[in-house]
Amino acid sequence: MTPAIGPRLAVSAGVWRQGRVLLIRRLNPPLSDLWTFPGGHVEPGETMAEALRREVLEETGLAVEPVGEPFLHEILRRDPAGALLSHHVLLVFAARPVDDSPAVAATDAAAAAFVAPADLHTLATTPRLAHFVAVTAARFGLILPPDPE
Repeated sequence: MTPAIGPRLAVSAGVWRQGRVLLIRRLNPPLSDLWTFPGGHVEPGETMAEALRREVLEETGLAVEPVGEPFLHEILRRDPAGALLSHHVLLVFAARPVDDSPAVAATDAAAAAFVAPADLHTLATTPRLAHFVAVTAARFGLILPPDPE
């Protein structure tokens, strides 16, 4: 069984400030209560960079600017029987805040915080988040130690 809607385009951002990355704890399903990058769907007529700025602002109150080209992440969610539930093509950007405003949880976020990469292992996170933390950090010249698993 395939979903009624084909692959959906979405964006997210590893927003970096002073060696820490911005994460939100998702409020709503799917993946509620997991920590991840802020982001969401691209609306018709919106560029990917515009969608990124809008989604981060809606979820955290922060205005951001993307840095470099995005990374591609494809997400296929299936039920236990293997039927396709959703298919997303996610463009993961590195970004920086445009000012020193604090992050606040809004819309789909139960919490928002700048987190030290070394503390990621203490959080329940979305799949592959540690990978995207590392690749977005590299855009800023930050080299992170290997995941302590």
